[in-house]
Amino acid sequence: MEQPAESVTLLLCLSLRCILPLALTLLLARLLGRLDARWAREAQAATSGIDKRASIRQTCWQMRGCAAGKREYCPAYRQPERPCWQIFSQNGDVRHQCQNCQVYRQTLALA
Repeated sequence: MEQPAESVTLLLCLSLRCILPLALTLLLARLLGRLDARWAREAQAATSGIDKRASIRQTCWQMRGCAAGKREYCPAYRQPERPCWQIFSQNGDVRHQCQNCQVYRQTLALA
């Protein structure tokens, strides 16, 4: 009669030692997968808003109507992916001229 009790005890120990950690690992993987999917959706939503604002924004030389000859020597024209006030900023501070510029003000209004 001790044989079935020992078998049950052995199966119980085996399940606690092997099956339970495996089940917890699978559950944790599923939960982390759902969390990762949620973060991806949030990042996509945040990025799509930035893309819309970027497509609305005109470059400074378009808004100010700079001549082609003047644009060739302009650092902002050579780096169109960055806003002009970031290129001309000094030690991270936006210049006074940029704060009064229509390009800077319009971009702040879109943000």
